[in-house]
Formats: sequence, C-alpha cells, structure tokens
Amino acid sequence: MKLHRNFVSALLICLGSAVAADETDKTETLRVELNAADTIGDACRLTFLINNDLAVDVESLVVETVLFSKEQQVILLTLFDFAALPLGRPRVRQFQVPNVTCDGIGMVLVNGADNCAGNGLNAAVCERSLVVSSRTSIALEG
Repeated sequence: MKLHRNFVSALLICLGSAVAADETDKTETLRVELNAADTIGDACRLTFLINNDLAVDVESLVVETVLFSKEQQVILLTLFDFAALPLGRPRVRQFQVPNVTCDGIGMVLVNGADNCAGNGLNAAVCERSLVVSSRTSIALEG
C-alpha cells in the first residue's frame, strides 16, 4: 500500500510539473514580420504582418524605427503607426518611405515602442513582448 501511495504521489508531481511547463510555454508576444519590400517610383513600400498574441487587444502601437543602409549607416529615423491590433487576428500594415529605394536598405531596426495602449499595456510591456522576423532580403531587428 505504501508503494502505491508513493507511486501516486510521484505521478501527481510529474503531472503538476507538466502542467506548469505547459503554462510557461504560452508566451504572450507581438510578432512583427517584414513581409515584403517593394520599390514604387522613388519610394520603398514596407509591408508588415503583425500578430497580437498578447492577452488583450492593442488599442494602438507606434514604434520608433531606424532604417540602415547595407553599409550600416543610418538612412532615416521614423515612427511607424501600426494602429489597433486585435487579439489573435493578424493585421497587415504598409509604410511608404519616400526618397529611399528598397535595394538601398540593409536593415530596419525597431528601436522601441513610442506608444502602446491597451488594457494593462504600456510601451515597456510591448517592447518586451516584441518578436521580429523578415521574409525579405532586408533584416528586421528589434
């Protein structure tokens, strides 16, 4: 009988650990992907795919971005307004960067969140939650 109790106790501990591990795997993130970059005349149109995997809707998100040349020189420091990002629903946002062709951009750096609003959100929370990637030849860093 004692062996049976020890087995049950060990099994419950293992199950509890598995549940705790599963809870920590559920990371709340704001995933920002540079999905496309197209030169339109003398401007570069950057297309982003954003997924809000936070626990709440983002009412507004404005990020400070820095565009770098392929030689790692700063081209432009600007703000991109991603607007409202509903929980669990992907959104696409496009930004035209005038007087810059896409083939001249080597990297876009998300320098920080200038504004992030939502229930319990602020710029620091959004910055910590940011996960960036790129499907283009232009790197996206954050």
